[in-house]
Amino acid sequence: SDHIDYNIFDLPSGGSQTYTQNLKELGSSPNQTQYDKCKMSTGITKAPLILSMSPSSSLEVPYCTTTDIMHLAGNLSDLLISLWCGMIDCDATDAINSWDWCRKPVPRFKGPVAYLSM
Repeated sequence: SDHIDYNIFDLPSGGSQTYTQNLKELGSSPNQTQYDKCKMSTGITKAPLILSMSPSSSLEVPYCTTTDIMHLAGNLSDLLISLWCGMIDCDATDAINSWDWCRKPVPRFKGPVAYLSM
C-alpha cells in the first residue's frame, strides 16, 4: 500500500485544545495566502456555527460533529424509507416484487385540487 500503517490502538487523540489552537491560527492569518495555507494544513476553513452557542449548551468542537450526524441522519432516513417502501434502485438480479417485508409504494399526492375532487 502507499500509505503509512497505523496501530488503531495507539492513535493520537484529537481534541478541542488542538482544534482551538488551529482555529486561532487560521483567524490570525495576516493575508489570504497565509489563510489558504493554514486552511490546507489544519483542515479548517472557518469557525463553525456551533461555536456561537454557550459551551454549557453543546459539546466542544470537534467532539460535537453535528454536521456529520446531520448528514448521516438525513442520508440514512432517505435510504431506509426508500428501502422499506420498495422504491430504492437495486441490482437487476433483485426483484422488488419479491420483497414481502416492504410496504409497496402508494400513489403520489397529486395536490389539494385532485384530493378535494375525490
